[in-house]
Amino acid sequence: MFKQGPPYLFLVFWSITLQLFFYPIVAISQQDELLKIINSQQPQDSIEAHLTLFFNKYKSRLNNNDLADCYHDVASKWYYENWWNDGNDTDLDKAITFTEKALTLKKQIDELPIGSLEKTAYNLGAFYHIKGEVFKAEEAFLYLVNNGQDVSKIENAKVELGTIYLETGDFYKALEQFDQIIISNSEKEISENLIDAHIIKAEIFSIMGIAQFSNQISANLNTADSLLSSSGIEDSYYYNRIYQTEGNRLIELGKYEKALEYHKKVLSDSLALYPNELARVYNSLGFSEVKLNHYDIGEIYLNKSTSYDPNYSLPYENLGDLYLAKKDFKRAMNNYQKAIFWLIDKSPPIDITILPLIKDIEVVPDKIYLLNHLITKTNGWLSYYEEESNEDFLQYALETVRLSDQLIDLIRNESSENRSKYFWREKGASLYSKAVEVCYMLNLTEEAYYFMERNKALLLLEDISEEQAKELAQIPQELSQREFLLKKDIFLFENQLQNETDAALKDSLKKIVYDVKQGYHLFADSLKKAYPEYENLKRQIQILPFESFKSKYVKENQTVLQYILNKNQGYGLLNSHESTAFFKIENPQQLEKELIDLYGQMTDLEVSRPKMERYKNSSHKLFTKLIPPSVFEELVDKKVIIVTDYLLQQIPFEAFVSDIDTSRYLIEDSEISYAYSISYLDAKQQVENKPTHDFLGLAPVEFKNLGLQKLHFSPLEIDAAHAHFKGDTYLNDSATKNIFLENLPDYKVIHLSTHADVGNDGNPWIAFSDKKVYLNELYATTTEAQMVVLSACNTSIGELRKGEGAMSLARGFFHAGAKSVISSLWSTNDKSSKEIMARFYENLDQGFSQSKALREAKLDYLHANKDANFGPGYWAALIVIGDNAPLVQSTNKWWLYGGLLFALSITLAGFIVVRKQRKH
Repeated sequence: MFKQGPPYLFLVFWSITLQLFFYPIVAISQQDELLKIINSQQPQDSIEAHLTLFFNKYKSRLNNNDLADCYHDVASKWYYENWWNDGNDTDLDKAITFTEKALTLKKQIDELPIGSLEKTAYNLGAFYHIKGEVFKAEEAFLYLVNNGQDVSKIENAKVELGTIYLETGDFYKALEQFDQIIISNSEKEISENLIDAHIIKAEIFSIMGIAQFSNQISANLNTADSLLSSSGIEDSYYYNRIYQTEGNRLIELGKYEKALEYHKKVLSDSLALYPNELARVYNSLGFSEVKLNHYDIGEIYLNKSTSYDPNYSLPYENLGDLYLAKKDFKRAMNNYQKAIFWLIDKSPPIDITILPLIKDIEVVPDKIYLLNHLITKTNGWLSYYEEESNEDFLQYALETVRLSDQLIDLIRNESSENRSKYFWREKGASLYSKAVEVCYMLNLTEEAYYFMERNKALLLLEDISEEQAKELAQIPQELSQREFLLKKDIFLFENQLQNETDAALKDSLKKIVYDVKQGYHLFADSLKKAYPEYENLKRQIQILPFESFKSKYVKENQTVLQYILNKNQGYGLLNSHESTAFFKIENPQQLEKELIDLYGQMTDLEVSRPKMERYKNSSHKLFTKLIPPSVFEELVDKKVIIVTDYLLQQIPFEAFVSDIDTSRYLIEDSEISYAYSISYLDAKQQVENKPTHDFLGLAPVEFKNLGLQKLHFSPLEIDAAHAHFKGDTYLNDSATKNIFLENLPDYKVIHLSTHADVGNDGNPWIAFSDKKVYLNELYATTTEAQMVVLSACNTSIGELRKGEGAMSLARGFFHAGAKSVISSLWSTNDKSSKEIMARFYENLDQGFSQSKALREAKLDYLHANKDANFGPGYWAALIVIGDNAPLVQSTNKWWLYGGLLFALSITLAGFIVVRKQRKH
């Protein structure tokens, strides 16, 4: 990805400076005296002494309002000015101290002039922001937004909040701030704030990933350009930012010549540019020239960039890439090292094998750019190894990955917006696949296990960690419930927003979502202050240690098979009682095409012998790629827990043809269950579910309001389950959305026989007789279920997120609290699902584990239909994810009845013996 600097920083710095002096300060008589002291030509020490005398004289005489304004004035007009001129941090600290005094007093005053509270809160946030204490700055700006009355000042605070969230990597939270500015300005005359908001949104999307968000970048830049033309504002500052961002977008699309045109447009106005702006333009020009293999001119541009702003770290990284392309590895690594340490403490390059300490990177404001530098250096070490085969380089790469892993945690923990967390999870997924590659080359299986686990379901683990943290921190139940209800409101309103088509209503809902989130963040901040240990505890996401994993999940009759896969890399790791196998999956690009083709064949319900022959060949070919012969030997006649990744999450392994000559499926060799991650599986087992009822079954059958096909066999499916698990069933019109939501928290087994689909925009749905329940709504629920059965279409399918996997309905039920989910990977056949489910519940009633119960049910179906050419589309869609424990403890009811009869006989015999003894 193209590396560019934070375009917002220069804007932030100047906007803060301009905002500091907007209002008259104190009562005229004291103001004149105070300003006379400040503006006198006396030495600084003398002015300080006179200021001390001033406050000693007037502190007790002035009312709170005037005294607060005096504090405000001396902070902004004296201490901040001194800091601006001399750069002495002590002056900035004193500016903060006096501004805090001013704000404390103003908070105690019932009636203040509009703007008075706002100016002080704004300055406090600005000073903290300049100092780099972004979370204290956020607190001050949020106070202004939630308590201020001056609309323009509130808008300015939202701009500052947006830049803070951008700096901390909470990208979606930043976008929300600028969306609010756009909405509030939509019916007014075109303002500079409105133009600015669109440009900054484009800049945010650029940092998030130009290739992924190219359309959003282009749309916002076009809107900004159109607004500028309509407004009559002729300010090259805005046009230069548009050209710079568009040029960067073109770079990412590989249009380097066109990108050069845009960046040279910016450079044509070089007299109007500040040095740091020139540095960014030359960095972009240099990058394009390097990509065009014009190394000499690229090097000139990049060196010009560093000369205009020596503190700008990205040109050093790009110089590293230039030297790497020229195979000048030492200079490349030196420049990567310089980029890292320049960003931390502006220190000169040191030994390239040395990495910064975690305590040093914790306080770096631009953690996003530091992460890019570290990842790029990792790639540099790998390229260096390819050239010289020095194994030390692999060790250095691994150490760099470990530090990057810690940094990703820091960034993710600083994000409070879910979508931002997902963004950083995807960043982590790319890093972890690279880490596993290094582990493979070094044959480090234990470390590979760790990184594979780090690549999986961290956010689901975070949910469990958060709940455990509440218990350990002894947060009262009413506060926990309050937090849950606030989160619930967010999910529900976001769901409405996602499904709304009317533009005006969408804007209204955006405002509601923003306000609800603000309320939640305020509550979360108060919780953090009242229970500081809670914040630390909830961040302690534990990966199950390798030794614990081996002792708990690898047994004589059970193996674990884990994968990490993306478009460019793929690895598998098998741990069995007898051995460990760490293997590489060749040609992932071709594998992806073959998996997509196989999925199409699996889901085809049309029956024919030629189709079955084609499926056997395709399936067996993929089987041998994903499960080499030596690995397969360790799976036969065993229980297998499979932790899949990427497209593998949409393939049922039991449907692979393991022996092409006998047309044997893997399900005939092994009993298979699935897990999002071993650590998540283990964490869920530590959570005790306490349902109050046994069985809840819902089958809507008909969907008149939703226009969906009638499911004729669904009542029979519910009846078959109900015969073995007593409880409550709702069929036809009684199987409503409200009935489902009201009863979800209370049942041990929940069975839904209905329609479902992946939906739009990553929000799958499941249908009831009257309405649909969406994934976002499931996130707003809780359940105590041991097992949820989703006998519906596509309930394990959803938008694929790197690391976290499919955003499916199954995931939604896990988030709500379910221990295991039986879900489907495609549109199931109504009749075959009914037969398999009926047998599944019979097997569960015999005390079988869930995976064994489902395996035996599928095998029965296969054997009963062996000559019918029924492909996997009819029997393989349903899979077991999560805790595989039996739901019924007895393994055979006849043994139970026999045992009871035997006990009764013994009791009766004893009774007869006693009677006889008494007679004698």
